[in-house]
Amino acid sequence: VLGNTSQEVGLFPKGEQVFVKKEIKKLVDGEVDRTGFNTLANNKKGQQMHVRINATCLRDEENNLKSIVAFIENITARKRIELLFKTTEEMAQIGGWEYNPNTEQLFWTDEVYRIYEVQKGEKMTINKALEFYIPEDRKKLNEDLDRVFKDHESYDSEYQIITKNGDKKWVRAMG
Repeated sequence: VLGNTSQEVGLFPKGEQVFVKKEIKKLVDGEVDRTGFNTLANNKKGQQMHVRINATCLRDEENNLKSIVAFIENITARKRIELLFKTTEEMAQIGGWEYNPNTEQLFWTDEVYRIYEVQKGEKMTINKALEFYIPEDRKKLNEDLDRVFKDHESYDSEYQIITKNGDKKWVRAMG
């Protein structure tokens, strides 16, 4: 491998070579001090794998490039698990969400967006999410969440929601 280019070694599939070159060029040109990105690479047997590349430049006192240090991590297993989770979530119509009361950040999986008929990626707050629940169930959910945060008790309840498109649905939530 030493003394050969990535094309000669065949490390990156042809479709990925342009992307990888652009990322490394940003380092060499001094646009960024470090970079990290996911891409495809070929293993010794020529099989494609998903990799995470983290790289940084080492420069001298005059800011001349001395070398690039890069770490390549095989993330193929993680990508397979992510795909399996996504497929399972869609088939079972089960979504997941996470709320951090300290930062007030709310995270929804893709399936939760589909269930609530909300555009994927739309910024969601806990108050905005609670508006989907019919008033009596909103009160019940608030009580359930209070028990989780204050008493560290779990809950398993069903609630009725009205989606963004106006459809009525029943959802089951556990936490």
